[in-house]
Amino acid sequence: MAMYFSSISEAEERLKFKLVECDVDPAVEVYNKPRVRISVEGYDTSLPEDDINKALVKLFEKALQLEGSDVGGWNVAVKVTPEEDEETDRYRHALLEQVRYDEKYKFGVAVYGYDTSLPDDDVKSALVKGFSSCGDITCVLLGREDNKALVYFTQEDAEGKALKLNGSEVGGRKVSVFLAATVRSCRSSSTTASGSGRMFNYCVPAHCIMLAKENNKKIMAFKKERGMV
Repeated sequence: MAMYFSSISEAEERLKFKLVECDVDPAVEVYNKPRVRISVEGYDTSLPEDDINKALVKLFEKALQLEGSDVGGWNVAVKVTPEEDEETDRYRHALLEQVRYDEKYKFGVAVYGYDTSLPDDDVKSALVKGFSSCGDITCVLLGREDNKALVYFTQEDAEGKALKLNGSEVGGRKVSVFLAATVRSCRSSSTTASGSGRMFNYCVPAHCIMLAKENNKKIMAFKKERGMV
Protein backbone atom coordinates (compact mmCIF):
# COMPACT_ATOMS: atom_id res chain seq x y z
CA MET A 1 0.00 0.00 0.00
CA ALA A 2 1.25 3.51 -0.80
CA MET A 3 0.00 6.58 1.03
CA TYR A 4 0.48 10.15 -0.17
CA PHE A 5 1.72 12.74 2.34
CA SER A 6 3.77 15.91 2.16
CA SER A 7 6.55 14.26 4.19
CA ILE A 8 7.41 11.24 6.31
CA SER A 9 6.90 13.27 9.49
CA GLU A 10 3.44 14.24 8.27
CA ALA A 11 2.62 10.57 7.71
CA GLU A 12 3.73 9.69 11.22
CA GLU A 13 1.60 12.47 12.69
CA ARG A 14 -1.51 11.52 10.75
CA LEU A 15 -1.24 7.78 11.37
CA LYS A 16 -0.34 8.27 15.05
CA PHE A 17 2.42 5.66 15.15
CA LYS A 18 6.13 5.59 14.45
CA LEU A 19 7.06 4.29 11.02
CA VAL A 20 9.56 1.45 11.24
CA GLU A 21 10.74 1.95 7.70
CA CYS A 22 9.64 4.21 4.90
CA ASP A 23 11.00 5.90 1.83
CA VAL A 24 9.89 8.29 -0.87
CA ASP A 25 9.20 6.22 -3.95
CA PRO A 26 11.27 7.25 -7.03
CA ALA A 27 8.03 7.09 -9.03
CA VAL A 28 7.19 10.43 -7.42
CA GLU A 29 9.08 12.00 -10.33
CA VAL A 30 6.45 10.65 -12.70
CA TYR A 31 3.41 11.78 -10.78
CA ASN A 32 4.99 14.89 -9.22
CA LYS A 33 3.35 14.09 -5.88
CA PRO A 34 4.87 12.78 -2.62
CA ARG A 35 4.45 9.08 -2.00
CA VAL A 36 5.55 7.28 1.15
CA ARG A 37 5.86 3.49 1.22
CA ILE A 38 5.34 1.96 4.65
CA SER A 39 6.78 -1.24 6.14
CA VAL A 40 5.50 -2.76 9.38
CA GLU A 41 7.18 -5.09 11.86
CA GLY A 42 6.29 -6.46 15.29
CA TYR A 43 3.28 -8.54 14.20
CA ASP A 44 2.74 -12.10 15.47
CA THR A 45 5.00 -14.19 13.24
CA SER A 46 3.53 -17.42 14.63
CA LEU A 47 0.27 -16.78 12.79
CA PRO A 48 -0.42 -18.16 9.29
CA GLU A 49 0.48 -15.75 6.49
CA ASP A 50 -3.17 -15.31 5.49
CA ASP A 51 -4.10 -14.27 9.03
CA ILE A 52 -1.26 -11.76 9.12
CA ASN A 53 -2.31 -10.28 5.78
CA LYS A 54 -5.93 -9.98 6.92
CA ALA A 55 -4.88 -8.25 10.14
CA LEU A 56 -2.68 -5.75 8.32
CA VAL A 57 -5.35 -5.05 5.70
CA LYS A 58 -7.87 -4.37 8.47
CA LEU A 59 -5.39 -1.99 10.14
CA PHE A 60 -4.70 0.01 7.00
CA GLU A 61 -8.33 0.13 5.90
CA LYS A 62 -8.62 2.86 8.52
CA ALA A 63 -5.92 4.81 6.69
CA LEU A 64 -8.00 4.68 3.49
CA GLN A 65 -10.65 6.67 5.32
CA LEU A 66 -8.29 9.66 5.18
CA GLU A 67 -8.94 9.90 1.43
CA GLY A 68 -9.94 13.45 0.54
CA SER A 69 -9.51 14.84 4.05
CA ASP A 70 -7.90 18.23 4.61
CA VAL A 71 -4.27 18.17 5.74
CA GLY A 72 -2.81 21.62 6.32
CA GLY A 73 -4.77 23.23 3.50
CA TRP A 74 -4.56 20.46 0.92
CA ASN A 75 -6.46 17.23 0.37
CA VAL A 76 -4.68 13.97 1.09
CA ALA A 77 -4.97 11.17 -1.45
CA VAL A 78 -4.77 7.61 -0.12
CA LYS A 79 -4.53 4.89 -2.75
CA VAL A 80 -3.81 1.18 -2.79
CA THR A 81 -0.98 0.47 -5.18
CA PRO A 82 -1.92 -2.43 -7.47
CA GLU A 83 0.44 -5.39 -7.54
CA GLU A 84 2.55 -5.77 -10.64
CA ASP A 85 1.71 -8.58 -13.01
CA GLU A 86 4.24 -11.05 -14.36
CA GLU A 87 4.79 -9.13 -17.59
CA THR A 88 5.66 -5.92 -15.74
CA ASP A 89 7.87 -7.87 -13.36
CA ARG A 90 9.74 -9.42 -16.29
CA TYR A 91 10.15 -6.01 -17.92
CA ARG A 92 11.50 -4.53 -14.66
CA HIS A 93 13.94 -7.41 -14.19
CA ALA A 94 15.18 -7.26 -17.80
CA LEU A 95 15.62 -3.47 -17.66
CA LEU A 96 17.53 -3.51 -14.38
CA GLU A 97 19.74 -6.40 -15.47
CA GLN A 98 20.54 -4.60 -18.73
CA VAL A 99 21.55 -1.46 -16.86
CA ARG A 100 23.41 -3.35 -14.16
CA TYR A 101 25.71 -5.24 -16.51
CA ASP A 102 26.16 -2.57 -19.17
CA GLU A 103 29.85 -2.64 -20.16
CA LYS A 104 30.17 1.13 -20.23
CA TYR A 105 29.83 1.21 -16.44
CA LYS A 106 32.52 -1.39 -15.79
CA PHE A 107 35.35 0.93 -14.66
CA GLY A 108 34.74 4.26 -12.99
CA VAL A 109 35.41 6.88 -10.34
CA ALA A 110 33.22 9.15 -8.23
CA VAL A 111 34.02 12.86 -8.33
CA TYR A 112 33.00 15.50 -5.78
CA GLY A 113 33.62 19.23 -5.73
CA TYR A 114 32.73 20.23 -9.28
CA ASP A 115 31.01 23.56 -9.97
CA THR A 116 27.38 22.80 -9.16
CA SER A 117 26.21 26.17 -10.49
CA LEU A 118 26.93 25.11 -14.07
CA PRO A 119 24.37 23.41 -16.35
CA ASP A 120 24.69 19.64 -16.71
CA ASP A 121 26.22 19.80 -20.18
CA ASP A 122 28.90 22.24 -19.02
CA VAL A 123 29.74 20.09 -15.98
CA LYS A 124 30.05 16.98 -18.13
CA SER A 125 32.26 18.80 -20.65
CA ALA A 126 34.55 20.00 -17.85
CA LEU A 127 34.80 16.48 -16.41
CA VAL A 128 35.50 14.91 -19.79
CA LYS A 129 38.20 17.48 -20.43
CA GLY A 130 39.69 17.00 -16.96
CA PHE A 131 39.74 13.18 -17.01
CA SER A 132 40.29 12.42 -20.69
CA SER A 133 44.03 12.14 -20.06
CA CYS A 134 43.33 9.07 -17.90
CA GLY A 135 41.78 7.08 -20.72
CA ASP A 136 38.81 6.80 -23.04
CA ILE A 137 35.63 7.91 -21.27
CA THR A 138 32.45 5.94 -21.94
CA CYS A 139 29.96 7.91 -19.86
CA VAL A 140 29.53 10.68 -17.29
CA LEU A 141 26.58 10.63 -14.87
CA LEU A 142 25.59 13.49 -12.56
CA GLY A 143 23.84 13.14 -9.22
CA ARG A 144 22.54 16.57 -8.31
CA GLU A 145 21.08 15.36 -5.00
CA ASP A 146 24.51 14.61 -3.51
CA ASN A 147 26.60 16.66 -5.96
CA LYS A 148 28.44 13.56 -7.11
CA ALA A 149 29.58 12.75 -10.63
CA LEU A 150 30.47 9.32 -11.97
CA VAL A 151 33.08 9.12 -14.71
CA TYR A 152 33.44 5.77 -16.51
CA PHE A 153 36.29 4.45 -18.66
CA THR A 154 36.92 1.67 -21.15
CA GLN A 155 40.03 0.36 -19.34
CA GLU A 156 40.72 -0.57 -15.72
CA ASP A 157 44.07 1.25 -15.53
CA ALA A 158 42.24 4.54 -16.17
CA GLU A 159 40.80 4.28 -12.66
CA GLY A 160 44.26 4.43 -11.11
CA LYS A 161 45.21 7.41 -13.23
CA ALA A 162 41.98 9.19 -12.31
CA LEU A 163 42.59 8.63 -8.60
CA LYS A 164 45.87 10.52 -8.92
CA LEU A 165 43.82 13.60 -9.84
CA ASN A 166 42.35 13.67 -6.34
CA GLY A 167 42.87 17.18 -4.95
CA SER A 168 43.63 18.69 -8.35
CA GLU A 169 41.61 21.35 -10.18
CA VAL A 170 39.04 20.29 -12.76
CA GLY A 171 37.07 23.06 -14.43
CA GLY A 172 38.53 25.57 -12.01
CA ARG A 173 37.43 23.65 -8.91
CA LYS A 174 39.40 21.39 -6.56
CA VAL A 175 37.86 17.93 -6.76
CA SER A 176 37.93 14.77 -4.66
CA VAL A 177 38.16 11.49 -6.54
CA PHE A 178 37.27 8.02 -5.24
CA LEU A 179 36.72 4.61 -6.79
CA ALA A 180 33.09 4.11 -7.76
CA ALA A 181 31.23 0.96 -6.79
CA THR A 182 30.86 -1.10 -9.97
CA VAL A 183 29.59 -4.58 -10.79
CA ARG A 184 33.22 -5.63 -11.07
CA SER A 185 34.23 -4.26 -7.68
CA CYS A 186 31.07 -5.28 -5.79
CA ARG A 187 31.02 -8.73 -4.26
CA SER A 188 28.24 -11.01 -5.38
CA SER A 189 26.07 -13.15 -3.14
CA SER A 190 27.49 -16.27 -1.53
CA THR A 191 25.62 -19.55 -1.30
CA THR A 192 25.43 -21.28 2.05
CA ALA A 193 25.48 -25.02 2.64
CA SER A 194 21.69 -25.02 2.77
CA GLY A 195 21.60 -23.50 -0.71
CA SER A 196 20.24 -20.11 0.30
CA GLY A 197 21.88 -17.02 -1.16
CA ARG A 198 23.06 -14.28 1.20
CA MET A 199 24.78 -10.98 0.57
CA PHE A 200 28.12 -10.36 2.26
CA ASN A 201 29.96 -7.03 1.96
CA TYR A 202 27.81 -6.20 -1.05
CA CYS A 203 27.28 -2.70 -2.39
CA VAL A 204 24.84 -1.69 -5.11
CA PRO A 205 26.75 -0.42 -8.17
CA ALA A 206 26.81 3.37 -8.16
CA HIS A 207 25.33 3.77 -11.63
CA CYS A 208 22.29 1.65 -10.67
CA ILE A 209 21.50 4.10 -7.87
CA MET A 210 22.14 7.11 -10.10
CA LEU A 211 19.83 5.76 -12.82
CA ALA A 212 17.09 4.52 -10.46
CA LYS A 213 14.69 7.38 -11.14
CA GLU A 214 15.15 7.12 -14.89
CA ASN A 215 14.51 3.38 -14.74
CA ASN A 216 11.39 3.90 -12.63
CA LYS A 217 10.07 6.36 -15.19
CA LYS A 218 10.51 3.71 -17.90
CA ILE A 219 8.72 1.14 -15.76
CA MET A 220 5.86 3.53 -15.03
CA ALA A 221 5.59 4.38 -18.74
CA PHE A 222 5.40 0.64 -19.50
CA LYS A 223 2.60 0.25 -16.94
CA LYS A 224 0.76 3.29 -18.34
CA GLU A 225 0.85 1.80 -21.84
CA ARG A 226 -0.79 -1.30 -20.45
CA GLY A 227 -3.44 0.69 -18.57
CA MET A 228 -2.23 -0.34 -15.12
CA VAL A 229 -1.93 3.21 -13.76
